[in-house]
Amino acid sequence: MSATATETTLVEAGLRAEIRLLGQLLGETLREHEGLTLYELEESIRLRTKALRQQYDPAKESDLVAELGRIPLGDTARLVRAFATYFQLVNLAELERQARSVLETGDEPGELDRSVARCAEHGVPAARVAATLDQLEVRPVLTAHPTEAVRRSILDHQDRIGQELARLRAPLSARERERVRQRIATQVEVLWHTDEVRSFRPRVLDEVGNALFYLERTFFDTIPDIQEQLAEALARSYPGLRPRVDPLIRLGSWVGSDQDGNPNADAAMLTQTLHLQRRTLLTLYRERVRALARDLSQSTSLTSVSPQLIDSIQRDETEL
Repeated sequence: MSATATETTLVEAGLRAEIRLLGQLLGETLREHEGLTLYELEESIRLRTKALRQQYDPAKESDLVAELGRIPLGDTARLVRAFATYFQLVNLAELERQARSVLETGDEPGELDRSVARCAEHGVPAARVAATLDQLEVRPVLTAHPTEAVRRSILDHQDRIGQELARLRAPLSARERERVRQRIATQVEVLWHTDEVRSFRPRVLDEVGNALFYLERTFFDTIPDIQEQLAEALARSYPGLRPRVDPLIRLGSWVGSDQDGNPNADAAMLTQTLHLQRRTLLTLYRERVRALARDLSQSTSLTSVSPQLIDSIQRDETEL
């Protein structure tokens, strides 16, 4: 078996273990809060559908469909929700594993690196590459789609579960591993008791909150990372070419201001949205600056600092 095949097998085994853990924790929640009857019904249906997928039998399928038709409406709603929550957790585990795989293969050339390398291989002049990059701007725009009804609280719970799953992949003592398991169990339990969708039309501020979630958890770190990948790719293929300093990707948003899509997004709402965006970004920048301050602990009495840097810091301090 090749090294790549072995790594793939290990990743798949880890994913199965995580899905099994999440299923067990959801089962514990169902038994504790919904009773043994619903849990056993859910497990029976899950195992029977799994068996049908592995070996189809028309008679067994008919029996299962008939049994499903006899389930009372109230139990049906809880059963559907149990399966929906299970698949939500499965999807979360798969996404976390995919993200982990990307990080673990970070030394391998990506599509951006390969594209720049192909330009160099085909003799594209550095001046042309620089001119193209100077004119290039990627602007993803966030929108509040009417079918996107997932609440911010659900996204937060999913994010916390994902963070704990990532901790489980690190070397841990048995005691710490059990603590992580308990934290995941708590989040699964809270997730079960949280409505996945709102029972009323989302307010504009709810939509703004969802958009800010993706800004905080995805775009804020991903956009600079792409910029850095581009700089590294240029350094490898065009050593003398200095990358552009201003951002290649600029994030846009219609959320909170799309008056065609939502008449409640008036001028006052736009102002409030801009304040929320500003506060979120300043908080994120403040966190990063504090982290830098902890990392860059050099003393001016022990190392020299250029006058240009001191002047720049003083100007920034004055402007702030």
